[in-house]
Amino acid sequence: MGPRLRLVAVVFAALTLAALALAGVAPSASADGTGRITITPTIDPPGEVDSQAVPTGSRYKVRDSDGDVVAEGGISGSGGQRGNYQNETVDLPPGEYTVEVRHHGAGDRHAEGTRDYRGTHTVTVKEDTNSAVEVEVEPRNPEQHLGDQIQHQEDLLKKAEDAVKEMESDIAGHRRRGEDVGQEHTDMLDDLNDDVDAYKDRLRRMRRQLRDMRRQRLGGAGKGAADAAKGIRVPPVHRSQGGSKIPVKKGKY
Repeated sequence: MGPRLRLVAVVFAALTLAALALAGVAPSASADGTGRITITPTIDPPGEVDSQAVPTGSRYKVRDSDGDVVAEGGISGSGGQRGNYQNETVDLPPGEYTVEVRHHGAGDRHAEGTRDYRGTHTVTVKEDTNSAVEVEVEPRNPEQHLGDQIQHQEDLLKKAEDAVKEMESDIAGHRRRGEDVGQEHTDMLDDLNDDVDAYKDRLRRMRRQLRDMRRQRLGGAGKGAADAAKGIRVPPVHRSQGGSKIPVKKGKY
């Protein structure tokens, strides 16, 4: 197995003060009724002892219990300095969340054939506390990585559809009040609808590619696998705003 990443969301507690100091995180919780997670990616290179700081930057997403992205961003890399741990803190209302980190290594490809890494873990955020969870992020093979890319496109589609709804609501409000709707509003709505269509087209192509990859993998394992490929499971679907089917974000595929 190639290098492994770890995502550390450090808890504010006496037993974790050393870890907080290592990550450069001040041991304080938010004071506005929310909870806090502190995300610190690390990597375990082969042949090394103990985790090291991730050399290049990584991306994180935090999803709520419905699978919707409620926080996302980037975390800087260490610049090759082993102890230069970088982190990101996120304040959230109490509840259940899934934290995921994706990292693209700049070095040699690992055994799975890609430089891509990902891991997820659920975490319970409590009011006025820091929540702790350690996620070990495993290397992704090409099929898994394509699944990750599909999930990312689903997130972008959801954002675009939400933006369309917001713009349509804004335009409808202007019209109800007897106000003129400027050409810039309709142009923006057209652009957003074009984005939605583009994401749907991209998702259809990527899902076909993923099915083809699975068929090729299963087809090479004999008749039983070939028969299984005929009924290959595709991601669950739900109805999008325009009525077409898109994959649900939850679950691995």
